[in-house]
Amino acid sequence: MKGKRCNVAHTAHVRMKISRVSGFVLCVCATFSLGLPGKAIAAAVTLNASDAGGVSSFNGSGNWSDGNAPSAANDYTASSNYNLRTPTTNANYTFAGNSLTLGNGTTGATLLYKGTASGNTITVANLSLNKGLVSNGSGGAASFTLAGNVNLLSGGGTFDMGAAAGSILVNSTITRSGLLSIQDSANTASPTGYVSLTAANSYTGGTKIISNGSLHVDADGALGTGNVTLTSGMITFELGATNNYIADTAKLILSTGLVTNAVNLNFTGSDTIAGLSLDGGTTYLANGTYTASALDTLYGTNAFTGAGTLTVAAVPEPGTWALMLTGGACLLFLRARSRSIASV
Repeated sequence: MKGKRCNVAHTAHVRMKISRVSGFVLCVCATFSLGLPGKAIAAAVTLNASDAGGVSSFNGSGNWSDGNAPSAANDYTASSNYNLRTPTTNANYTFAGNSLTLGNGTTGATLLYKGTASGNTITVANLSLNKGLVSNGSGGAASFTLAGNVNLLSGGGTFDMGAAAGSILVNSTITRSGLLSIQDSANTASPTGYVSLTAANSYTGGTKIISNGSLHVDADGALGTGNVTLTSGMITFELGATNNYIADTAKLILSTGLVTNAVNLNFTGSDTIAGLSLDGGTTYLANGTYTASALDTLYGTNAFTGAGTLTVAAVPEPGTWALMLTGGACLLFLRARSRSIASV
């Protein structure tokens, strides 16, 4: 009986200790939760109007809905076909917001470079294009570098050489599933400026050159994994270490009526692709390796130049792969069965 009373007293004592410890832990947790701020959720800020001449919302309060200059605490969006201008002074600028989204998938918006000299870098660490456009609006042939990261959303994005056909050197890494378009809004038949892709990219939505845009593919893997379509303008392949400019599973589709030297294979060696069309995708060339001169003969004009070659090695469609694998499995089964029967 005495032992039982001792056990009861001991149990009560332990429970009291646990209660005190629990209370202490709760007090400590409450103190920390009240005294230490949690991770802030970025606020959404929108551009309310286009930047007028001499006004820049890129690093100033400009036309932002909160009336403040961009800060890392906020996410920024521009749509309604508004223009977001960079400063006109010749210097490097970095967007201070947590992110910047141009377009909402229905209406677009433009990041307009307004520097007047070449060599400046515009950095946006997290730039999303959802029917958005990055344009060289320098008013001359000045070039600028775009750095950071670009996300191509469902509405896609466009790099525009601008009315004066200036250059954009895109050092940004490009990801996601949207279409990338390259254009010259001046629609010059043989522009002096161009868009240069210098990073290995992973976007999957494909690349299309329109309105006499000019694209320099200056790195292996720069075109992501999607098909490449040249409707008008020019494309140059160069500076890659392994000449893997177009993904092995992607096709190069060329429209008819291209300008002289529209496709410049400016490298030594061969780039392997899954398909090559010279009529806008209606038909495709047979597997094989093609030089610029051979392609000129097939195309009918001198649209090709350069020492490089294109090797077409068509990749079977997923359904074809499935049939091949099924057929192979059946053959292995029959072979194993025949051996089993023979050994009896």
